Amino acid sequence: MRRPLAVVGFSFGGALLTASVIERHFVIITAAICVLFLLVVAAVRSLRRYISLSAALLSAAAAFCIFAVKEMVEVRPLQALDGQTVTAELWLVKELSAMPVGSAYYAEVQEGMLPAGTRLVLWIAAEEDAPELYDRVRGSLTLAATDNFREDNCFLRAWPVAESGLAVEERAVRPWWAVFPDFRDRLNAVIADAVDGDAGALMQGMSFGDRSALSEEAVDDFRAVGLSHLLAISGFHMTVVVLLLHTLLRALRIKKRLAALLTLPVMAGFVLLTGATRSTIRAAVMCGLLLLGPCVKRKADARNSLGAAVLLLTLSQPFAVYDVGLLLSVGSVLGLLCLEPMLPRLREPKADWTRRWKIARRMTAAVWNGMRTTLIAVLPTMPVLALTFGSLPPLAPLANLLADGAAAVVTACGCLGALLGLIPGLVFLATPLLAVGGLLARYLLLLAEILADWPVAVFALNRPYLLIWACAVPGLLIAGWWLLGRRGVRLSAALAVIVLASGMLVYTLGMRGVTLSLIHI
Repeated sequence: MRRPLAVVGFSFGGALLTASVIERHFVIITAAICVLFLLVVAAVRSLRRYISLSAALLSAAAAFCIFAVKEMVEVRPLQALDGQTVTAELWLVKELSAMPVGSAYYAEVQEGMLPAGTRLVLWIAAEEDAPELYDRVRGSLTLAATDNFREDNCFLRAWPVAESGLAVEERAVRPWWAVFPDFRDRLNAVIADAVDGDAGALMQGMSFGDRSALSEEAVDDFRAVGLSHLLAISGFHMTVVVLLLHTLLRALRIKKRLAALLTLPVMAGFVLLTGATRSTIRAAVMCGLLLLGPCVKRKADARNSLGAAVLLLTLSQPFAVYDVGLLLSVGSVLGLLCLEPMLPRLREPKADWTRRWKIARRMTAAVWNGMRTTLIAVLPTMPVLALTFGSLPPLAPLANLLADGAAAVVTACGCLGALLGLIPGLVFLATPLLAVGGLLARYLLLLAEILADWPVAVFALNRPYLLIWACAVPGLLIAGWWLLGRRGVRLSAALAVIVLASGMLVYTLGMRGVTLSLIHI
């Protein structure tokens, strides 16, 4: 088996994703079908030599079984408490994003009528009564079942009973990981002092993952034009940080292997500093394996590395497949790794071309190749975008072409400038870095604002047939490429356009008939 981690990781993660969208009783049936096929493969001699097929079936069967057991043993007993009132002592482990009213926390049960270690979302309506992070609170709570926080193993919402309230006990000893959010706050303060407004907030979000100070208008603009991945720490930011550090170490004449080993702990610290989101962990695993390859005299395989990251994240937490950020991150990387031959690159100009035509061809090639990369990365994520946000960003290739270079500089300047700003005597080096980063952050805000105002910025999937079309197009294009190569891609794309136009025409005529009949009545 050439890529064992890729086969096992993708099979395990894909089975968990399938289990998350089908009915619960079908999960057990699907697991039984996988086991049956596995027995067939083991019984047929000609199929035994396909080790990857056996590994994929075994991984999928294990994933379906794990999902079903976790659903029956952990989720259903907790959600059966819907509407009940319990008394418990909770430890506030994480504060959620800003709420319209009040505060919300992830809390772990320490003692009381709920099993110890149970995670739930605690909502406190009165802002003045909100406790501090890492405090212990005790009181009577009203419970409600929820599926909105499954990716974090939270299946219950709770709020204090109005009559009794909560007794707050301040925690004398903070957990060891609290130093990372505190250090991030100090770094963000350096950026905020140097760059004000949304530009500073954007630098904080792109450098350390804290976008709480960014205005809702800016967030909406970035989402509309397909640049929302810049606001969440992911593989793009991890790559910039790793390349920056590795380049600095190599500039100090440190050997390549030693530079790779020194980069690893810094990369792990960056993961914790930015909140240890799953997309960041995925990127860290892939970058870590890439750096470790030369140290052990082995060449890292990108597909194996991605499979290892998926297996690590989903095996430890099966409900991680509900995390939209992880799905978008894995989908985009998988597209870059597997679908790269689908769209051709423009070749370099021929030697006998005139100088003017060579320049024009190189400029055209740079634009097309940049947009091509975005198209390949977005294609596998179209179903996730359609089902989650109900829209697609047609301007994403153009927006990423114009933004990626500036975004890389903003991230590098923000990280390096904030660190230098905390070191006495080196503040003079931080000032120009933060100034350059702030200038480019304003450019990104302006770019997103201009493109978001275009009429074609958002393709709203506000009709059922549009949603189905958006989910089916990636499979249609991939099938065409697999069957007929690039000719099949062109045919599939033309078919997708014809189907879309036909659907819009039929829907328009159908609705027009309904409208006329209503007017006639």
